[in-house]
Order: sequence, then C-alpha cells, then structure tokens
Amino acid sequence: MARYFSVSKWIRKGIDIFNRNSGNVGIGTMSPSEKLEVIGNFLASGTVQGVTQAEFDTLVNNLMADLLHRHSELSASDGNPDGIVRVSAGGNIAMGSSTLSPRESVNIFGRLRISASHTNNANKFNIIVAEQFNSDAENEGFIIVHARGGDGSNSLRWGGAAAGQNAATEHQWYTAADTTTRSGLLRLIMDSSGNLDHRGKFVWRGEETGLPFGSMFQDNGGTVVPISTIGVAVVIAGMSVGQTNITTFLNAKEIALSINGRFKIDWSISFSTAGGSNQNIEGRIGVNNVANAQGSAHRFIGTATDKGSMGGTAILNLDAVDRISIMIENDTDTQNIIIDHASLSLVMVGGS
Repeated sequence: MARYFSVSKWIRKGIDIFNRNSGNVGIGTMSPSEKLEVIGNFLASGTVQGVTQAEFDTLVNNLMADLLHRHSELSASDGNPDGIVRVSAGGNIAMGSSTLSPRESVNIFGRLRISASHTNNANKFNIIVAEQFNSDAENEGFIIVHARGGDGSNSLRWGGAAAGQNAATEHQWYTAADTTTRSGLLRLIMDSSGNLDHRGKFVWRGEETGLPFGSMFQDNGGTVVPISTIGVAVVIAGMSVGQTNITTFLNAKEIALSINGRFKIDWSISFSTAGGSNQNIEGRIGVNNVANAQGSAHRFIGTATDKGSMGGTAILNLDAVDRISIMIENDTDTQNIIIDHASLSLVMVGGS
C-alpha cells in the first residue's frame, strides 16, 4: 500500500491519509462532478459535520419534493408513465384519467367497485359509485348497489334525477339489469323533505318481525259479563291469545301496545242474555277500559233464548301505553250478558 501511495498524491500521516489534489475525488467513476462522488452503494455511520439540522431537513424535503414531482404518475408495466394514477402538486390524487385535474383529495374518474364475495363465487355483493351517467352530465351522480346472483341483476340504484341535478335534492331507486344507464323502471322517489313516492306493488318478503299487530279470541267460552249498571260498558274477559308482534296479550282480556301509531281494529261477538226480554245490547272498542265511540255496534235481543251477534271496525290513533279490549253494555236493564264467541285483531297502518 505504501508503494502505491508513493506514486500518487495520497499522503499518509499516522493512521490518516489525505490528498493534496485540488480537484474532485471519485469512487466508482473516473469523472467525479463533486468533491466526492460515489457510484454504487456505500455504508456510513456517525454524523455529517458542518450541516445543521435545518439544512439537512431542507435537503430531505427538497429531495422528496423532487421525487414526487418526477414520479407523480404510476408507471405501466413497460416502465413508461401512463398517467392513470397521478398526484397533483397540491397532493390530490387522480385515478382513471390522464388529463382531468383532481379537485378533491381523491378523485376517481369512472366507476368505483367495492366487492365482497362468499365461498360461492356466484353470490357477490357489489357497490358501484359513479360520478356520472354520461360524459356531458358531470354532476349527475349515482350509486348502484346490487347483490349479484346467477343472473347478474342489480337491485338498487340511488342518485340524482335529471341531468345536472344534485343527488341530495331527490333520490331515485331503479330496477334494471343495466348498471350504467337509466333504462330501468323508476320505482321509488324520496325528495329532500323525506317524502316517498312509491310506484308499483309493495310486497313484504323480509324475515324481520314486520308491523305491530295483535289478536285475541274466545270460542264457545260461555263467559258471563256481569252488568251492575245500565248503560255502562264492561270489558269482556276470558279471552285467549291469537298472534302478537310488538304487542302483548294481558290479563286474558286486552292487547297492550308498545309503539305509537294508527291502528286498524276489527272486533266481533256473539252472545245472549241471562234473562229478561227486549234487551238493547251495545258493543264497543275499549281503550284503557274506556269505551270508544268509533267502531261501535248494537243488537236488540227479544228474549233470553235469542242469540245475537255484532261487530265493528275503526282506525284509531293510539299510544304505546294503550291497552285495547272489547267492551259490552246493556242499555235496557241489568241482565248479565253471556259471550259465546268473541274476537279482536289490530294492526298498525300508519305512524302517529
């Protein structure tokens, strides 16, 4: 090594070496452009003397900015930038167009598909988000959601109505096999106030509980309704539960609600009296043990051996705490009433 340095400009001084050359030093290159230029990998440890932290940070930032500027386009398989994925100078990302400028943090020019498939590849769930139906209607946005089965049909489309209309103004749902045009049938519209316009049949096919309903009945019960006061209605007891959903059968005589709303109530009874003659009997819907004027009926019984029947229907606004029953009264005297058959059913038909 000493023999080598004896013919060069390198000089040993202790364990150090230095060079009196006033030019540049190259490692891996014969034409260095800086005081020290290294072509290839090198390993360094320790600190860089003579450079402040601020200067170093600036150097790194400038380097990263240069890299972002030079590599803002995703390269194709041949190594040439194709512009399909780009990062603007402001940091916005554009996908799907080599010419349109991204106006948001992430801009997708085209359709976005989010898919999840089960073990059976024939059953897939897809969400397709598209900015426009046609290139000349840029702000006509829509979202398509469909469960893909064997026929590849889509079940829901959500978006603006006419070209250029904000999707928040009116939502429309279509049925169509085509996911890119409005060739399907318009079935449901919801405006900005939340009003729904349904076009077509409405069929409940779900497996959820459905609307609130309840029923109770008495079959050949022979229940005696005690009449202690003329013209005062009494609740018919001895009922059996039929069907209930979001309602409760209580005390063998009433259906208790758990939600506010409009309910359609149907009731009927067949009966006789314990004695007397020419009895005027009235039946009513009971709400919390109070006879309601709507849906009432009456029947005249000539003798105690006569059988009578009656029923009624009403739509009532009811509260979640209300209890519904059948009530009966004798408007002639205090003869007890004997119930042979009775039934009551209710179902929610609207909100409160």
